[in-house]
Amino acid sequence: YEEYYFDVYEFTISEGEINGDPEESYVGTLDHKSNGLAFVDDKLYSISYDYYNAYLYEIAVDSVSGEILTDEDGMIIILSETEISFDEYFIYKVAGLTSHPVTGELYTLLETGVDPVDDQSNIHLSIIEPDTGVAISVAEGEHELISIEALSFDNDGVLYAVTGEEYYNYPVHYLYKN
Repeated sequence: YEEYYFDVYEFTISEGEINGDPEESYVGTLDHKSNGLAFVDDKLYSISYDYYNAYLYEIAVDSVSGEILTDEDGMIIILSETEISFDEYFIYKVAGLTSHPVTGELYTLLETGVDPVDDQSNIHLSIIEPDTGVAISVAEGEHELISIEALSFDNDGVLYAVTGEEYYNYPVHYLYKN
């Protein structure tokens, strides 16, 4: 079992330009592969999966400055790790994490275990309850939707999704609007 670490950077956008040198904008290092980050009020969450398990992490954020907190080694401090559960199915994959601008609910896409009726895995747009990790499906899609890699709401609550695939060894990404 190998351990992997993932660096987090902070960038700003000003006058249509992304500002931030990677060396200067380094925030810290996560001890898990994050498949999405989302703020809900002053709490920052990360989502990850491995070997039929999915997890929601609450990341330590300074309540005054809003800065992500790290230990003396630069590791981002995790306040809680909650296993995500979805009915009786195990979770193959999670994709994206976003919060609804009005309700503050956390949304993700879950690919769950094989349905015995149609022998297909199912894709669920789900709301995750951060304290318990319980995921509730709000929409179900076809297996092809698993190519979605990122989710985001605009200020009006319109959901956007980005898919990713390779086309002749070149990454191709498409943006969809709900």
